[in-house]
Amino acid sequence: MRLRRCLDRLVLSRFAVAAVAFLVFALPPGEAAHAAGKRLALVIGNSAYQHAPLLKNPRNDADDLAAMLEKLGFTVIKGVDLDKSAMDRTIQQFAAALHDAEAGVFFYAGHGLQVNGVNYLVPTDAVLASATAPDFELVRLDVVQRSMERESATNILFLDACRNNPLARNLARSMGTRSAEIGRGLAAVESGVGTLISFSTQPGNVAFDGGGRNSPFTAALLRQLAAPREDLSSLLINVRNDVMSSTQNQQVPWEHSALRAKFFFAAGQEAAPSVASVTIPAAAPAGTASNAASPDPAKPDQAKPSIAQLWQAAPTKTQRQAEVAQAPPAAPPIAAKAASADVAAPMPIDTGEIVKGRLAANKSHYWQIKAPAGRYRIVLDVRRADDASSNLMAAVEVSDPDGRKLGQLAGLNEIDVRRRLLATLDTTDNPRPDLILRVTGASAITDYWLGLFPADAAVPFPYFVRTPRVDALALGHPAATTLAPLSVGSDGAWYATDLDAQDYRVSAQVERTDGIKGNVMAHVDMFGPIGESRGGNGICNVNAIDQQASCARKLVFSEKTSVLFRIRADNDVGYKLVFKVDPLPSE
Repeated sequence: MRLRRCLDRLVLSRFAVAAVAFLVFALPPGEAAHAAGKRLALVIGNSAYQHAPLLKNPRNDADDLAAMLEKLGFTVIKGVDLDKSAMDRTIQQFAAALHDAEAGVFFYAGHGLQVNGVNYLVPTDAVLASATAPDFELVRLDVVQRSMERESATNILFLDACRNNPLARNLARSMGTRSAEIGRGLAAVESGVGTLISFSTQPGNVAFDGGGRNSPFTAALLRQLAAPREDLSSLLINVRNDVMSSTQNQQVPWEHSALRAKFFFAAGQEAAPSVASVTIPAAAPAGTASNAASPDPAKPDQAKPSIAQLWQAAPTKTQRQAEVAQAPPAAPPIAAKAASADVAAPMPIDTGEIVKGRLAANKSHYWQIKAPAGRYRIVLDVRRADDASSNLMAAVEVSDPDGRKLGQLAGLNEIDVRRRLLATLDTTDNPRPDLILRVTGASAITDYWLGLFPADAAVPFPYFVRTPRVDALALGHPAATTLAPLSVGSDGAWYATDLDAQDYRVSAQVERTDGIKGNVMAHVDMFGPIGESRGGNGICNVNAIDQQASCARKLVFSEKTSVLFRIRADNDVGYKLVFKVDPLPSE
């Protein structure tokens, strides 16, 4: 039975830095093969976890890649089944040896995860039973990257990622209400100048573990390294094509590069490295612990009909794969105003206006409200400029004309490509002319649209997406549709309904349309009536290895409200969906 590696989009992912770069600085033709620069590689494979099931391939991947690198002339430091202290020592040893190196390569196979936008490598003795565990039990990937970039002009990191990490569930339980900080998949990593970071698959998709000795990604890389003739970029294209072929296009390797020149493998070099490989042994296991399974959602007493029966019986929407983009509703045009980064010179925004800006990471823009006293809705649509489903942060703060901060109107910290924030501002009883709005908090380059609307005015759908088709949902009755694969760029299936002040059970059942038993990934988000964020980063998540799977969650409301539900696939697979919202009887 084939296991799968993936960048899990909702709960923590295992990821691995799998594979290696064995490169020579680009020289004129005929000279590259004679380059004799210092090239080092750190290769780590963690398979024997003390508090999680054994991973079959990471140790094999590390052994085979280390041997290949040595043949290519690399000095290799290899570590297998490393606990936290051994990983720290090994990384420090590697960073010290990298000084003045021509190229450094980092290879890691094993568990990995993302918390609050930060990527971590998981040592073999990690337990993750407390909310503070990431700070003390894990190794931050960005620390490894920065250590390499300080010492070497050229750095290559390859990540062959995993999924179904039971340690992630431990951490989610321990974090309680903060478990939303556990992001979907591996957070996007931006490389510094002279660095290339390669992932075994695109963020949010599965990476197969493989039925043989190595994962598909590592096996493809080994084949390409056996006779390296092309530069690194061309080699990675070959690896990508090999992996896509072997996984029937379900896994697509992905990379981020800021290399300044072509790099080549040491073609024809057969001599062993001048310094012998060093193997760092693992510390003796400290014992094992049982893995408590996550509780299943509440199930009705009576037997459930199959997904196929529900899907055929439910009123089905037109399939969305072939949906033609619809025009957005009429809305005011975007005002031709340039955002101001100077708090002393904010750009005015009038009632009914919508303005657009682009924020660099961790920068701010300032807008000054020009509106009479009254009640207003402030709408902020944000979208990551790189279109990556990763950490998305934004906030709207308000201050008086003297720069005194009056408070935060709205904030966002979720894993997504785009979201809408909604805030209210009431100046009826205490008019405050010329209040200043500060838009800030971006963790990456972010586009935003800021609108100022009277409280009773109609607000258009977000500017950054086509208008989704929203269908009415009858409570207690299943609705069915087909979800397009993630790579199609579909907006998913949207349903609107009105809820009373009572409890409800939301359920989603999905079945792969290809009929294959494999990774099943989808999730349900809940929004307010105009698409504003509500309910956190996924209220119901499907994540299993099967042909079909489901999720359910109880929702509690204290007052009547209108909501939108969005159901979306989380990998490159199409699904039949059955979605239902059931009122629960009062207890």
